Amino acid sequence: MEITPNRQQLAAAGYQHIRMYDLKSLSEDPVINFEGISKNVTALGFQEDGKWMFTGGEDSTAKIWDLRSYNLHVSRIFQVNSPVTCACLHPNQAELFVGDQSGVIHIWDIKTEHYEQLMINYLDSSSGSMMVTTSADHTARIWKTADFSQMTELNESNQRWVWDVAFSADSQHIITGSSDNVARLWSVESGEVKREYSGHQKAISAIAFKDVLYPS
Repeated sequence: MEITPNRQQLAAAGYQHIRMYDLKSLSEDPVINFEGISKNVTALGFQEDGKWMFTGGEDSTAKIWDLRSYNLHVSRIFQVNSPVTCACLHPNQAELFVGDQSGVIHIWDIKTEHYEQLMINYLDSSSGSMMVTTSADHTARIWKTADFSQMTELNESNQRWVWDVAFSADSQHIITGSSDNVARLWSVESGEVKREYSGHQKAISAIAFKDVLYPS
């Protein structure tokens, strides 16, 4: 689940479908409903200008989708060896990080087609200087992208499997979703929980952070 860069639409993906909803409309019907997918879609996001969308799925691929028309179509496909669990676009808009079930992170340079892989669910901060991983070990961890050293471990005694994560626009806070049915807002600097959001009856498996960083 992800909000488009212009904050006008919400994209939600699941088993064999991608749907986009108008956030300003009272209608529950999607404005785009694409169902031509063979397996579960596990990750999605957008290029900063909203020209294209990327997805990852259990078909062991990452895909680039052209959004310049309402007829969604795949323009690029990146094949890996295991089902994709997460995907994130670097702030430089050129490198797509793809994580799979075997524990490998693939770095795909979309412009040059250069490819490499790392052995480390992760997300880049807006500056590109940090990334955060989520895990079945009940933690999320913040890493420096310069040398991939660990900065902070986000751990709370009642937390269970951490499924998804999102940075705030200023990269000062992180929100996580967990199998204990709670979303938590964390301070990146201190690693402390600033707020908990409860009320869900089952695990929180997707997070979208709608905030805007205004120039000072």
